[in-house]
Amino acid sequence: MISIGSAAITGTVQSPALPVQLVSFQGRPVANTVQLNWVTAWEQSADRFVVQRSTNAAEFIEVGTLPASGSTDGQRTYTLVDEQPAEGANYYRLKQIDQDGSVNYSKIIAVTVRADQPSILVYPNPSDGRQFQLRIRNLTAPTATLQTLTGQTLHGRWLKLTDTEATWQPDTALEPGVYLLLVGDGAIRQTVKVLVQ
Repeated sequence: MISIGSAAITGTVQSPALPVQLVSFQGRPVANTVQLNWVTAWEQSADRFVVQRSTNAAEFIEVGTLPASGSTDGQRTYTLVDEQPAEGANYYRLKQIDQDGSVNYSKIIAVTVRADQPSILVYPNPSDGRQFQLRIRNLTAPTATLQTLTGQTLHGRWLKLTDTEATWQPDTALEPGVYLLLVGDGAIRQTVKVLVQ
């Protein structure tokens, strides 16, 4: 209760609701990029997400922007790839902008990129099933096989573009589903999930 002269005002002061409920915000190095993923439980009048990167966790630059879902009670998943991270520690945060221009920030996460670490990136992923690209780093003589989840090997052909880029084309367009790309180079073995829509 607030007293003003002989008058009394009663009531409660409500803080405005945050425009989104962020469930998670994560990042991981993929080839020479960083893949950032975040999930919201619900959104209210949310306009867009801006991903920001820093090398000192103090001064941030914009990496990319994705539109938010607006107002929704359902869970939403977002993915953005930072194509040019710095070698070493990269710090990321989400800048969430509401439709009225108000701003909220996520917690800061750290992702370490090692230039000497072997890695594979498949894109586009999801794919249309007609072909996809493969970006390889620090693998000298890689071999790759595409399989179904049941272990059936799929036939196609590799078109080498450069020492680090290749295209895979199946003999027939792939049906929608999840596939496994097995990439090997000596003792190094990596498996990448490929989604076809």
